Amino acid sequence: MAGIALLVPPGTHARPSPHPPSSSPSGVIDAPGLQPGAEAPSCGKLAVTASAVAALFAFTGLRRWRRRAAPRGAARQATELSDAPTAEIRQLSAQSGDFSWTRTWYPISPLSYLDESRPNPLTLLGKKIVVWRDAEGKWNAVQDACPHRMAPLSLGKVAEDGTLVCRYHGWRFNGKGKCVKVPMATGEEEEARMCQLQRSAVAVFPVKVRQGLLFVFPDSSFEAALEAEGSEPFVSAESEGVEWVMTEAPVGYDVSVENTFDPSHGSFLHEGILKYTPERAEPMTKFSVRDGKLSGKGGFTLEHDGYDKGTSGMEATRQFVPPCSNTTKYKYADGRVMTTQLYFVPCDPRTTRYILNLGPAVKGKKSKSRIVSFFQDLLHAAFFNKIFGYRFQEQDLLAMRGQEQVLADDQTGKAWGEQYVLGTKSDAGVEAFRSWYYAHASGGPDWPMNLKQSPPPPRPDSAVYDRWARHAKHCPKCRRALRGLGRFETFLSR
Repeated sequence: MAGIALLVPPGTHARPSPHPPSSSPSGVIDAPGLQPGAEAPSCGKLAVTASAVAALFAFTGLRRWRRRAAPRGAARQATELSDAPTAEIRQLSAQSGDFSWTRTWYPISPLSYLDESRPNPLTLLGKKIVVWRDAEGKWNAVQDACPHRMAPLSLGKVAEDGTLVCRYHGWRFNGKGKCVKVPMATGEEEEARMCQLQRSAVAVFPVKVRQGLLFVFPDSSFEAALEAEGSEPFVSAESEGVEWVMTEAPVGYDVSVENTFDPSHGSFLHEGILKYTPERAEPMTKFSVRDGKLSGKGGFTLEHDGYDKGTSGMEATRQFVPPCSNTTKYKYADGRVMTTQLYFVPCDPRTTRYILNLGPAVKGKKSKSRIVSFFQDLLHAAFFNKIFGYRFQEQDLLAMRGQEQVLADDQTGKAWGEQYVLGTKSDAGVEAFRSWYYAHASGGPDWPMNLKQSPPPPRPDSAVYDRWARHAKHCPKCRRALRGLGRFETFLSR
């Protein structure tokens, strides 16, 4: 299961370990995921001095630290081991698919993660996009490149009239991508001529806001605009009013999605966290695609039973709606029902944006007390750093990054179904996703030509541990907590 890790304490670059927590000779409990001898973050004694702030920084990890493709193929059925190539796999890997990666909606960001006062740069399918909120409160998305000299429009600002201003030479663009001002034009006639040029317009992408998420349709053609207008982004009814959390994982889309369709890994990869342990694992006896149907646009729904003692007797479904959505529902034997909504957004071949529901949003008026708000933000950062920081996501990311490295280094030309050895019920989720991926979706996202010809190498281990880049720099709560700690530190140092 993909966890959420936020920030990394300064100087900490320890690998997650599967071993349970243990007491060190000094009596300090080792954080799960730290190798023996690695230093765990400590809160320290809180005194009204600058050292107290340093302890808070260490505890929450809110100090910024300086940053110092799989071969295509397809799978057999889950009941058959993939030990040798078959004609079926070869044929399936050559199919072009019926799913269009650019003619669909992507949840590019929670609204709470966007700055309404300035341009916000984002990457989707390898395309640089900038989004901003205009004077009428409408969100807009255009290519992040000024047609004048190709400078990033995200470096600019939003004018009082809601137009997007390029910082390089002051060209302005409205939400329809049309250039409306050229400051260096010698007169109105020249400015009008420049603005009317078709090449002076910037590519526009359709947007829609649903359930607190900004969705983008990454095709700027006229036909795509019509298609986007007549279609709706996928949202689940259970996600109405939830609070969203976003991280940018330094691994690819395919390994990210298949990981979430593999619940049985939890007892082994996350050993020592909560109740996860190999001794509690139970073989899955049911894991199949509902009605045996895979659809290019409709995806598929998986049905399965429990995979450890804690989920024994459970009935679960995992609904995949391409290209991003996984709605997982657990119905426990005691009648409890838990629904989790996850989105996996392909940014580039080695970066995937994870968006998931944290739970119902807090209703009612926000606290007027700045102190209360500050501690709420601080608890948000501290909770995720302590509970997930050395644990769920970094363990998942190391495993997935390792997969990518092996697959990238394999020059044998094997299809993925010939590299993976699948044959148990617990493998059925991976089989289903990979079958959809190759049979219906052309074996991967429609990246720009430069990324197809020269895909970037897998990210280094340092990217896995960079929690500032993965989450904190995007998260409004973490940024507010960081600013609050900075002001507190300044006050105490006077």
